[in-house]
Amino acid sequence: MSESRPTPQGIFSWPEICDLLPDQKLIFGYLWFNRFTNSVGCYRLPIPMVAEELSIKASSIIDCIGELSNRLLVDYDKNTGEIFIRQWFNFHAFHKQLALNCRERDIKRIKSERLKQLVIAASSETPVLEKWRPVPCNLLSRIDVMNLLPDQKLILLYLWLCIFTNSCGVYWIPIHMAAAELSLKETALLNALHEFVARGLIQYDEESSEVLVERWFSFHRFNSDSSKNICRDDAEKIQSKRLKSMTMQKINKLLSNSNQQQQKIKEYKKSAQKMATRRDKRVDLAFDEIEGIKDQIQNLLTPVKDGQNQNQNR
Repeated sequence: MSESRPTPQGIFSWPEICDLLPDQKLIFGYLWFNRFTNSVGCYRLPIPMVAEELSIKASSIIDCIGELSNRLLVDYDKNTGEIFIRQWFNFHAFHKQLALNCRERDIKRIKSERLKQLVIAASSETPVLEKWRPVPCNLLSRIDVMNLLPDQKLILLYLWLCIFTNSCGVYWIPIHMAAAELSLKETALLNALHEFVARGLIQYDEESSEVLVERWFSFHRFNSDSSKNICRDDAEKIQSKRLKSMTMQKINKLLSNSNQQQQKIKEYKKSAQKMATRRDKRVDLAFDEIEGIKDQIQNLLTPVKDGQNQNQNR
């Protein structure tokens, strides 16, 4: 499973950001999943590198962060260059001990004392987990994406986490609604989709207006039978025969690999049990041998002790 970050599904339809400019929406979305993030959503943001990655001026990024701060979406410390995503813990759970250890480690690394206290307070609250989609941390730093225009990068990010997505990554996309949500023209959205197809980032069927997001299954797990059934059901609803055929092939391959992995796990467990049984037997034999040796030593010492007792009686 490749590295990704949980990012709010339908983030660009939030009331707090719906009136932002396209570049500002891209920056806010980027803050959730980029390769500089950590487990607590408070990290140092290298503005020059971000500007290069997003194809946006550094000054525009700084201005956007100020606007996001005014809207209480982020908190930024100019002295340390660290940023905190205020709603981070509504989309991140820490159930396992390893995750808890990572959280404590990342909190200790925060340089800004003010942001550290905000993170501690936010992490101590019981979150109401909301819907999210895993977005690749390197989505906008890939070689085949770096030279896209900012509007095109925004559209690509949108395809990974819009409200129309489903479990199999193939869904109907209403062009007019998507364009309105991103504050873009419909022609710009359509041109971007065709550019993504040429670069192998997606597949698009104009007749059914359906999108297939490539690499989708590299970032989505289907561990339970219920999740597998949901994925199959979503695939059956695909209208485009071409996209449906491609999707079913991917799902069958994914499930086949999953079954093989489960079989390997079962075989490993059986082998481990056999080894444990053999080890226990060897341990039991060793203890039996030790007890036998103890008895032999006891038998050898008994005549000596009897002789000593007789001498003492005399």
